[in-house]
Amino acid sequence: MNQNLSLKRVWGILIFSPILLGLITTIAAAYFVMTYHLSGKALNQAITNEIPYCLMINHSILFIILLYFLKKDNLNLNKIGYTIGTGFKSLFLLIVIGLVSGLILGVISNNMLIPLFNLVLSHFTGISSGPFRPGKGFPMIPMVIGMTLFAGIVEESIYRGYAITLLQSRYGKSWAVIISSIFFSFLHWGEGLAGTIIAFLLGLLLGVLYLWRRNLIINGIAHATVNVVTTFLPFL
Repeated sequence: MNQNLSLKRVWGILIFSPILLGLITTIAAAYFVMTYHLSGKALNQAITNEIPYCLMINHSILFIILLYFLKKDNLNLNKIGYTIGTGFKSLFLLIVIGLVSGLILGVISNNMLIPLFNLVLSHFTGISSGPFRPGKGFPMIPMVIGMTLFAGIVEESIYRGYAITLLQSRYGKSWAVIISSIFFSFLHWGEGLAGTIIAFLLGLLLGVLYLWRRNLIINGIAHATVNVVTTFLPFL
């Protein structure tokens, strides 16, 4: 494995990921403008309703790229953390650790990070972002699938499994987690400044979880749980 080429591939997929999501979202917006002549609030609502599909398309492309890069780097999903162990008890333990970790991170986000950033945002701008409220016609099931399966598997595979595994050989564990978390936050640019910063902090915590257990099944379940707790529970 050529380390320099491997690092170039890591940097490439980290930089390309948010750009690809932006391109897909822009294409969706252009489609609605040209086909239905939407603008203003109607256009924003249409794009919002397409976010789950944009997310799934984006992450499907990224996962294909990741698999190709893994092959070029003489790696595979097992080597970056997709290990189950032996027996049902081992799998059950992974699921429990993932769920508990995700619930803890979700509670920290809902009760500490989000209120703190809303307080700062309100103080300086007079604007405070409320909980996620899906509008009429919002595709809830695709959104749940996108934010659990697609986000949990693809994002953890790229930003924790692949990125940290290769970056730590050049920059060390701490900087590998920080770098991967920075680019992880860039993927969440659509959530605004507060959402991007919160994604960075959660990325750090998920990175520490990965270094602790080196298991992407745990990380994937934790990530999916965080998304459910922070996105859907507040409006129930």
